[in-house]
Amino acid sequence: MSTTLQTASDSNKVGRCFSVNSDVGVVRYQGPVEGTRGTWLGVEWITSNRGKHDGSKDGRQYFRCHQPPSNGPHGSFIRPVDRLVFGQTLLQAAKHRYIVDDLSELKDIPQTIDGRRGKIEAVGLDKIAKQQSDLTSLTVLGLDSCRVEGIGSDEHEIKETRTSLRNVCSLSLANNFMVNWTNVEDILDALPKLKTLDISANHIFSPVSIDSTKRYQVDTLRIDTMPSLTWADIVDISKQLQTKTLSYGWSQLQNIVCVPEDWQIEELSLESNLLTDIAALGTLPSLRVLNLCLNPLTTLDIKPSQFPSLHTLNLSHTQIDSWPTIDTLTNISTLRALNVLHTPLTASDVRYQIISRLPQITKLDGTVITEKERTEMERYYLVQCARSVGSSEQPVLEMMIGKYPRIQELVQKHGMPAGEDPKF
Repeated sequence: MSTTLQTASDSNKVGRCFSVNSDVGVVRYQGPVEGTRGTWLGVEWITSNRGKHDGSKDGRQYFRCHQPPSNGPHGSFIRPVDRLVFGQTLLQAAKHRYIVDDLSELKDIPQTIDGRRGKIEAVGLDKIAKQQSDLTSLTVLGLDSCRVEGIGSDEHEIKETRTSLRNVCSLSLANNFMVNWTNVEDILDALPKLKTLDISANHIFSPVSIDSTKRYQVDTLRIDTMPSLTWADIVDISKQLQTKTLSYGWSQLQNIVCVPEDWQIEELSLESNLLTDIAALGTLPSLRVLNLCLNPLTTLDIKPSQFPSLHTLNLSHTQIDSWPTIDTLTNISTLRALNVLHTPLTASDVRYQIISRLPQITKLDGTVITEKERTEMERYYLVQCARSVGSSEQPVLEMMIGKYPRIQELVQKHGMPAGEDPKF
């Protein structure tokens, strides 16, 4: 297998991403610096703690960094030495990953794999290698961490890319060297059958410049670990790609400020962000699945008109700590599956309470709620509610109704627990 590493001596590098040792940066300027000799590269470092300034020297602004200055300086000047490794094209990466020039290279690959129950023999590696060497046979292309920066500018290579990768339906490009949204658009133009795309952990900065004349049909999009983008960027990207399933996690998202009424997203994962309010998402007409795992949410206040299509909601590993938040979920009549594992509210066994408070759900924390379990849980809930109100001159049922939800409905369904006074 062969590859070509592009180094700093290869022509103009402005706007391109590179790595040196374990650090990553983007070239924002190439040329002379007053008071010095030779050519310099003005670099915006992606790697934290590498920058020394904002792109200026001795009062002159040579370049500007795209990252906010609140995180400290990101810029510095470096020499264009050959140990700077730049990106490669999509086709170059695909050839390097999938084409085996000499099948004898396979002899270095272990022929057995350690499994839980012993050795697993790897059979037919030569046949697999031959099949994958024909890039036109590939429908799934995995090129994570391959320094891909786009499809390049060479017309012959672009034409070959369109021909060789024309059947690719699923493409993973996480942790690569793309710095502009046009890089992604060029790839989408070259791969017309693409339906699933992962561009997580690339280095595209806000604001994203989207070609409004272009529309794609990428059903599933992962764009995790991209704090350089804003919520508005994510929405615009998703609408251009007409995405149905979107993941934007691990990106320090704090606020959802605008949700277009015509956004037809169906599945949305915002896992491991910094969200404390999701009210704006309630207007999404087609949203069926919402993942809010690992956000610092403490409360929800769902109105009856919100989340008209929501079927599955993941609130695990949030900071939900009050029953009113659970009760407000009754306003989502379409809700069927709920996950609330590892929250302050569910530190103890409260499955019976959640099942009894939410009559519409059929699955809780991944486990199906059978008709028998619901009946048992609702009856147990009535017993616990009756016991909790204690002795008083007021009738038990009246006190239960004043303190707990769904009591009157459940009493009509199951009757009062034995020994309790049902009168008002």
